[in-house]
Amino acid sequence: MITPLLKTKLYIPKPRPNLVSRPELTAQLEAGLSGKLTLVSAPAGFGKTTLLSEWIYQKAHSGKRGEEKIQLHRVAWLSLDEGDNDLARFLAYLIASLRMVPELETAKIGESLLQAFQSPNVGKVESQSTTALLTELINEITVHGPDFFILVLDDYHLITLQKIHDALAFLVDNLPPNMHLIIVTRADLPIQVARLRGGGQLNELRLAQLRFKNQEATVFLNQVMNLDLDVVDILALNKRTEGWIAGLQMASLALRAKITAQGQENLHPFVEAFTGSNRYVLDYLIEEVFKQQSDQVQTFLLQTSILDRLSAPLCEALINGGTDEMVSSSLSDFTLSTCQEILEYLDQANLFLIPMDDQREWYRYHRLFADLLRKRLRQEYPQLVGSLHTRASVWFEKQGILGLAIDHALAGKDFKRGADLLETNIEPTLMRGEVPTALRWLEALPDELVCSKSELCLYYAWALMLTGRSIGEIEAQLDNIHTQDNFITGGVDALRGFLNIFQLRFESAQQHAHQALARLPQEAIFMRGVAAWTISLAELTIDDPKNRSVILSEILRVSQELGNLMIVIWTLAQIARQHMHEGDLKEAKEVYQRALEVASDNLGQQLPIAGIAQMGLGKIYYEWNQLENALQYLESGIENSFRWREIAAMNGYLTLVRLRQAQQDFSSAQDALNNAARLALKFDAAEWDDQYVALFQARLLVAQGKLDDALAALHKQDGEISLPSEIDPGLEKTYSQHMRDYLNIILAHALILQGQPEQALALLKPVLEHMIERERIDYVIEVQTLLAMAHQAKGDNAAAITALENALELAEPGGYVSVFLEKGEPLRSILSQLKHAGEKGTYADVILQAFGQADSGRRFESKEGGQPPFTQAAEQPLVDPLSEREIEVLRMLQTNLSTPEIAEELVIAVSTVRTHIKNIYSKLGVHSRTQAVDQAKDLGII
Repeated sequence: MITPLLKTKLYIPKPRPNLVSRPELTAQLEAGLSGKLTLVSAPAGFGKTTLLSEWIYQKAHSGKRGEEKIQLHRVAWLSLDEGDNDLARFLAYLIASLRMVPELETAKIGESLLQAFQSPNVGKVESQSTTALLTELINEITVHGPDFFILVLDDYHLITLQKIHDALAFLVDNLPPNMHLIIVTRADLPIQVARLRGGGQLNELRLAQLRFKNQEATVFLNQVMNLDLDVVDILALNKRTEGWIAGLQMASLALRAKITAQGQENLHPFVEAFTGSNRYVLDYLIEEVFKQQSDQVQTFLLQTSILDRLSAPLCEALINGGTDEMVSSSLSDFTLSTCQEILEYLDQANLFLIPMDDQREWYRYHRLFADLLRKRLRQEYPQLVGSLHTRASVWFEKQGILGLAIDHALAGKDFKRGADLLETNIEPTLMRGEVPTALRWLEALPDELVCSKSELCLYYAWALMLTGRSIGEIEAQLDNIHTQDNFITGGVDALRGFLNIFQLRFESAQQHAHQALARLPQEAIFMRGVAAWTISLAELTIDDPKNRSVILSEILRVSQELGNLMIVIWTLAQIARQHMHEGDLKEAKEVYQRALEVASDNLGQQLPIAGIAQMGLGKIYYEWNQLENALQYLESGIENSFRWREIAAMNGYLTLVRLRQAQQDFSSAQDALNNAARLALKFDAAEWDDQYVALFQARLLVAQGKLDDALAALHKQDGEISLPSEIDPGLEKTYSQHMRDYLNIILAHALILQGQPEQALALLKPVLEHMIERERIDYVIEVQTLLAMAHQAKGDNAAAITALENALELAEPGGYVSVFLEKGEPLRSILSQLKHAGEKGTYADVILQAFGQADSGRRFESKEGGQPPFTQAAEQPLVDPLSEREIEVLRMLQTNLSTPEIAEELVIAVSTVRTHIKNIYSKLGVHSRTQAVDQAKDLGII
């Protein structure tokens, strides 16, 4: 006989009040009803059951399939538990749940099946195939069931009996046409669903979809949990928990306790410190996850917890790589195949293990789960932590992955091993431009160990210099080096020379560099490269564009021969900047793209120094008024620069100021400027950067119309422009004059807007002469636009039109747009006159059209090379129209290109392409590429 059934297992859980609405997921559930099976699969605590119950109750009130409202009685629900691992019991509950649908209850479906399992010969029934009985049940559902209903099997991961899996597989393969099956589980299904997936009959919601997005986390924390957190803390918590809803809930409980005890103030440190060691997280993970595993799996989890990435060979090396033993009789059972089996089990069981590649060779643990495991390892086996890291270090060294070998040696406090590995890897790391990484390694070593190894001490000084540390700190490090070794003494000379470059002491820089070359052995490729680079940088101060091109070409040739990627990429960026100065934005773009191609390591990973090229491309796209492209490159470039050399991000921030200003987002523009100022202040090895940022502040004030404040700032700065102390003689022209010219450009703009065109003209004419002499076409274009405005304000229309003609003639080949838009209405007025006169009409039309777009509150997105189309895109019949970039991605969806290939074609991140595709689907109300393309064509968008 079958144990009496528990009716509560058959009721649909009621949704909790104040739930976070997840319309994208409920829309996906709704769309999946056209297929046979929906699989909702994710680890514990990702809101699977909550999502289903919310959706079902929502449908009961407003949901529709066609024109038929689906009420609660059109949903059969079965909550499974461990006790259901009995075929008879499972089928009894299955039939009971189905009979919650009125039509099926009336027909008493499954009666024959129930009687067969309740008979004295139940053993014979179980030993035979249940196919015939299930066939009868399926036929009954088809004949007697309603037109459409849903069956939900919740917590199916608790079912382990193969006979039940076989029965489910038969049901799925022969699902009645009027029934949709939803399976909710923490693990992958133990039945084959590939055929359903291939036939478009399978709808899947997995961890990636179920994670809370930042906006959802904001609603949950501040509206549902009433915490009133600021956006920084919300983003930090969501990143830390990786969108894990249970993790956010536990963080909320901890924060409530914190607020009750200490108030709302100063929550940020607590948020930053929230980890898997928090008692709320700890209790949940221990009870729900860790304790449910076998001894062998627990041993595996603890010993591999020190890893940021896992593979079967690496795990086997850790567990069997030493004499230390954990209290487990299963230790001797671990082999390579066992480790692979455990990883596959953890993956299939959704046990907070995340695949890192498509082949499922490499994995990582969820951050909070890793925190828990590491804390437990430290508590129970503290003596094992160091040896595990050493084993990992040895394994990575054997694989030639020296960076991770160093990381693990230092994490295990095996400092001698770490220092020895650093000596062989520090130079290649610096040559790739991975300066913060090298500095992190060096600073993890005891000071006395670094000082005992002169080579490490030398490279430490170089890393300090490139990361913008104080002059005193750099000098102290160089003074600590005491040796007669030619490599070390020559290296010290090379670094002192390079430090002099920042201080504009070029004569001294060259002396040190030549002395370094005389001492350094030929095989000292890196330091000889630094010395040669220093000499060339000093020569670049000669204000002769042709000479600069020759010098840069020679630096590029030598650095390529030496294999110094950092100098190669920096030099390519300088060549690109030279093209920009000459007004050739298209050629500059090609060179920056070349630098990006070079800026990758042997594994194809982008190097941090790629940020220079990305920020350069951001500036070019800004000049072309392609603001979306510009923003993506600038943000990526700034992020990469912080991984290379913080001060390098300053130029990116300054371009970002102009971009935000163009969007009339002055608050964000000021934020970007503040970031640039912070970097300039921090980098005290040079003085020019602080003055340049101050001039940008004045420029922003002009753009905001705060002319009195701008003029006051400019007059103050004019008195402060001075040469650094001990600067080489003869640099007035190359330093002070350049700063003063830039100041006068901004000052002239302010004076024009204030109605003082005569004073503006007096400032601009000598600036124009200087810029023409130095072949700075980019500045010549800007000066000519201001001259046009000054002449117009003075009443000299003919001179205004002539100046604007000159600007347009120089701007058109490079495709400049933004330099005109920045000047606003006064310049548009002159453009309109020029167009009316029939002079230079073609490119004037381009700029006027861009002005027209600016009137509607958004800057015009021009096409490649700065040549905007003369007609706007067709009006989109959508409530939420597609952006220019989304239309560009949409056109790519017509091709056979994969998502990574589309990203490569558009030079954007794969994640960005996925976001665009998701937005396209949402705006068009579709769920596939084909549907998106067809819908867009029907609407006339493409």
